[in-house]
Amino acid sequence: MIRAFCAIVLLPLLAICGPAQAQRGARPDLYFYRTAITLEDGSEVFGFEAFSPNDMATFPESQEMSGVVLMVHWSTLCPAADRCDYSIIDKSLEYWRARGKKVVLAVTTIGWPHKVVSNGKEALVGATPDWVLAKVGAFTTKDGVSFGEIGGKGGEAHGVTVDLPQFWRPAYLVDLERLIHQLAQRYDGNPTIAQLRMSLGMETEENPPVGWFGQTPSGYSEIGWVKLCGDIARIYEREFQRTHLEFDISRMAVGYVFLNVGAYRAAVDGLLNELKQHNVFLAYNGLARPRPENKVGFAAHQYAYSQVQRFAASPRNGGGLELVGPLWQQDGIAAMAEIVNRTRPNRLVMFGPEAAALNYRRLGKNPANQGPVDRLTRLKKLDVEIANTNLLLQLIGYTD
Repeated sequence: MIRAFCAIVLLPLLAICGPAQAQRGARPDLYFYRTAITLEDGSEVFGFEAFSPNDMATFPESQEMSGVVLMVHWSTLCPAADRCDYSIIDKSLEYWRARGKKVVLAVTTIGWPHKVVSNGKEALVGATPDWVLAKVGAFTTKDGVSFGEIGGKGGEAHGVTVDLPQFWRPAYLVDLERLIHQLAQRYDGNPTIAQLRMSLGMETEENPPVGWFGQTPSGYSEIGWVKLCGDIARIYEREFQRTHLEFDISRMAVGYVFLNVGAYRAAVDGLLNELKQHNVFLAYNGLARPRPENKVGFAAHQYAYSQVQRFAASPRNGGGLELVGPLWQQDGIAAMAEIVNRTRPNRLVMFGPEAAALNYRRLGKNPANQGPVDRLTRLKKLDVEIANTNLLLQLIGYTD
């Protein structure tokens, strides 16, 4: 993140103020998560993380895309406390650099497990390394999700028992700080990285896996979570001096509405103001058709949208929205487009099916898009996916 004051003479300095100076009113840059991975046993794995450079190297590119979101498990990078291998990130960055695309880099430190197959053996691998779990302790949820099923062909399974780290314990922050330092040593200032997403809760979002308010594990507190996010943010801000940092808001938006507690709201306001002062990019994955009948959810979305808009309005920060799921699952596309046009985010993150639909529309079926196109065809949703993707992009300013 560049800390030089860029606003004294704005226009001459736009070229050097980093990736967040896209002016409000322009259509957002488009980024995409990976498509499903097909493992050696023929099963499909949904989700976001990449486990080898090949998981991103067959991505269905389109002329609209600015880049991709590269998510990698902490356990993939550092399977042992004294052994980390960053080649998957290095090779993926080089692949996209050669194609003139940018990467939003995210290391998942807490997240649902993914199925992997190695030498014919199936296993579920969590985001947090086992050596960290052994040190900080785990709490168990029986309501988890696994991306991929052991002994099955399904892309995900629900109601899975999962061990997650007790991230509120001080030892967790010590190990996380070591990871952040190593990432900064390797990637601070890398020109291919558009933003580096702070590693917070589930799948790097500000979303601790603790259940609904008041139903949380012993040792966890909502105010404590806000404080921990602030502590994590300050480590990133200290370590990364050139790369643009990103904070993905989630639970705080709901808590701001649902809890309606003065001390909690003050803590959230203080953290968001601090992030803005440090030029952090604020993102929110709540782009969906607004449903006023869900009063808490609707109000939480409106609060998050207003914060994204506030950050996006500043040429030194930037804000982004993200779909809550593939567009074939969505209705009310025009209402979603209205949110984008009103909020005017600098970036919109979509999923693999949208990338495949855009690629398929021009190039037909090919090795890059065959998997998602075949899947959508089986579901009889390919036409819906193409139509919804085309409509949303047209309404937010993308035309052929």
